[in-house]
Amino acid sequence: APTNGKLQRQEYTSNPVQVIPLGRYAFVANGGNDSISAIDTAHVETFVDGGGATSKKLSPLEVARIPLGVGLTGQHVQLAPRKLAVTPDGSRVYATLDGVNRIAVIDAVALQEVDVKPNETVLPTDSPAEAARKQATHGLQQIELPTGARPFQAVIDSAGKRLYVTDSVAGKKPTDR
Repeated sequence: APTNGKLQRQEYTSNPVQVIPLGRYAFVANGGNDSISAIDTAHVETFVDGGGATSKKLSPLEVARIPLGVGLTGQHVQLAPRKLAVTPDGSRVYATLDGVNRIAVIDAVALQEVDVKPNETVLPTDSPAEAARKQATHGLQQIELPTGARPFQAVIDSAGKRLYVTDSVAGKKPTDR
């Protein structure tokens, strides 16, 4: 049924699942619980049949569920990871966060979220503005996008140097919001 009384095309996205295979691991965004799963796609299990014969079969196994936003300062909101992009060398996974205007960065080797702004020590000689700037680096930091942005799709260039992110708010520039 039309939401505005006019018949027109309406599109809905229903919690898409995206599996990113990368060497041994596949990464999956778990939008419902603010995490990224690492699946070992090369995991092998031994099975025994009724006659006692054994066989080995591939049996993918979740080896890590990487929580997002642990240590974020401020009020907790649903981050809702949506789309993933993996660097060509397999060292990083980028997750667009549908619930906020940020991108999470995952270390695909250590299987943990990366703090993109290391903590800076506030010195007694710092001006109030400098002390506030340094204090803002404490805790976990994600890549921040302009106010009002809703990151959707992400892709990394073939050199692994640039991340391109689309905005799910059609026809709006960040400065329009």
